[in-house]
Amino acid sequence: MVTIHFQSCCAIYDYNNSFSPLLLEILKMRQLGQQNTQRVVEENRKLRSDIEDMVDALDARNKQIKESEHDKKNLEQEKLKVGNCFHLRQNVLSTRIM
Repeated sequence: MVTIHFQSCCAIYDYNNSFSPLLLEILKMRQLGQQNTQRVVEENRKLRSDIEDMVDALDARNKQIKESEHDKKNLEQEKLKVGNCFHLRQNVLSTRIM
């Protein structure tokens, strides 16, 4: 709507190639507004991309930590099994000696 109205205004003033200074100023402001909007959109895309990369990195690190905790628990369980087997063997040997 606004673009059509704007274009019709331009057509009215274009017939004699003499734009008023106010209309030229409006055109410049419109162009600057479009450029600023485009810059903000691009910055927003970049920030979203950066955030997605950070989230992916955090997810990967979280997975590593969970795997590490799982490995640590498995190691503790193995130690308990070995310790239990060692104590059981010691008990068996001590009963044989008696």
